[in-house]
Amino acid sequence: MMPTTIEWIDKAEEDFEVAGVLAQTKSGKFSNSICNHSQQCAEKYLKAVLQEHRLHVPKTHDLVELLDGVVELIPMIEAQRDACRELTRYATIYRYPGFDTSRDDAKRALSQCAGIRRDVRHHFGMESS
Repeated sequence: MMPTTIEWIDKAEEDFEVAGVLAQTKSGKFSNSICNHSQQCAEKYLKAVLQEHRLHVPKTHDLVELLDGVVELIPMIEAQRDACRELTRYATIYRYPGFDTSRDDAKRALSQCAGIRRDVRHHFGMESS
């Protein structure tokens, strides 16, 4: 695997771990951050695939756009299209006042992120642990 691909994966894993740690807190205050880190994890995993295959890695937070570039390489990831559509909205708007997510949103976002992560890791021959 190329060094830059590994960097994308390492950064994706950091987001995944942060979202998981925040999800374990009893206060339930961190749903916005969980959703954002879940989106970021999925984004970085999709960009890792593009990077590894020497394709253009666009500067976008739109997971559907990234999925479109990856689906020919990982056909099974097409099943994640709805997850990508939903996660994309957590990239920016919920980081600002006036918009909030719920605990259910956070739980769903982390689950959707985990599905994308699993598919990409499978593509790379990595365990999903």
